[in-house]
Amino acid sequence: MINYCKFAVLALLMSLSFASHAFEPFVIDDIKIEGIQRTDPGLIFSNIPVQVGQTVDRTVTKQIISAIFKTGFFDDVQVLVDDGVLVIRLIERPAVYKVTVTGSKLLSEEQILEALSQMGLRQSAILDGAILDLAERELKDLYMSKGKYGVEIISTTTPLERNRVAVTFDIFEGAKALIKQINFVGNEIFTDNELRKQMSLKQLGKFALFSGSSEYSKQSLEGDQEEIRSMYLDSGYADFKIESTQVQLSADRESVFVTISVNEGKKFTFDSIYVGGDQVVRLEDLTALVDIAPGEVFSRKRLTELTQKISDRLGEEGYANASVNPVPEKNPDESIIGFTLYVNSGQRVYVRRININGNLDTRDEVIRRELRQMEGAWYSVKDINRSKQRLNLLGFFSDVMINTQPVPGATDQVDLEVKVVERMTGSFSVGIGFSSTDSLLLQLGLSQNNFMGTGNSLNFNVSTGKVNETYEVGYTNPYATDDGVSRTYKLGKRDTDTS
Repeated sequence: MINYCKFAVLALLMSLSFASHAFEPFVIDDIKIEGIQRTDPGLIFSNIPVQVGQTVDRTVTKQIISAIFKTGFFDDVQVLVDDGVLVIRLIERPAVYKVTVTGSKLLSEEQILEALSQMGLRQSAILDGAILDLAERELKDLYMSKGKYGVEIISTTTPLERNRVAVTFDIFEGAKALIKQINFVGNEIFTDNELRKQMSLKQLGKFALFSGSSEYSKQSLEGDQEEIRSMYLDSGYADFKIESTQVQLSADRESVFVTISVNEGKKFTFDSIYVGGDQVVRLEDLTALVDIAPGEVFSRKRLTELTQKISDRLGEEGYANASVNPVPEKNPDESIIGFTLYVNSGQRVYVRRININGNLDTRDEVIRRELRQMEGAWYSVKDINRSKQRLNLLGFFSDVMINTQPVPGATDQVDLEVKVVERMTGSFSVGIGFSSTDSLLLQLGLSQNNFMGTGNSLNFNVSTGKVNETYEVGYTNPYATDDGVSRTYKLGKRDTDTS
């Protein structure tokens, strides 16, 4: 909106300026462009609505000025006539040579530059004063959302050759605001202290350093409100609402006072729960999963777990996109709430392909032989979860994720991505001991549980003493047969000095 207004005012001034030089319409013999340093003349010619040989009057010149301003590359546009030559005189806006950030500790320079780039302030971009002002405000709001209410941000531009500028943001973060008090209004069931215990934010006090952070953060406060909401909804208060949240700042901008106003509502118990909708799985099987009895205290967590169980049951039959929508039937007079769980099974799908990523050392075949979900088979949540468990039990990976990906143009197919994060699988041990027989004992052990990425294990152990010396090498293949029968080879030597 700011850019549009600026453009309209400048265009009006230019057209009035041009109108003061009255002239008769004329035929263009040539077009001359003045004042450009970086801009390609072709950009100007492709945007103006005239060519050599056409007739120009004041209406056309207004169109020329308007078209050039719309490019956003110029601060001033003048249209002149010189003996049949149309002269377009321009003043370019400067281009950003580089953007520099100093003084930031809370955020990295890369994070700030990324945020500025999304606003349009980046290297080689055309500098707009409105965007520069916007960048200052947005950065200040970002720091304030993280508790830095005393932040000061100063932007400066340094002119360079070829109509370029260097933009610098000097950031003075100041002290982070600390929470002085957290108060609640409207709560009767739970005390202020019980509610504060659900929060990661803590009001400043002698135990604040040990029990949580007292530094204010907007994101943390939003998360804490959800924790309080969950506490009530899991305790029967189905109508609970947070009416308002007020955050007040002290005059020195170093202390924050938080007040949360709540409406607890009545305590509800469950009424009957029914299952309806698509019956791709026998209704009796789905109803048997309902483990919530009438009279139990309402709990959003319990209801969510139940809908997930039903979704997983549908997923075992290949319905990867099944959803279960609980529709409440509330009776406020009796403080009971029943539900009908409407099942939308979606289309049954099968797994087209399984892709494996993240395994730098481990071979694909080592991972694939643990999978219980097969390519070309119906999608099964049970088999996928079992596959993930087996991969975790290998001990080769610190993290295992199995993600479902849709296949473009095929609603009955999905791909699976098995993404693993490998960890070190080797170990080295050294030991020293003493016995009455061998006196001093020395032990050395080497083992690699994923030897050369094959999933096979190799170990080497040495034990030496005054009487006994033992050397042993072991090699185990856990899949010596396709059925998963393992085979172990051991080679050892033992010397005993009986003298």
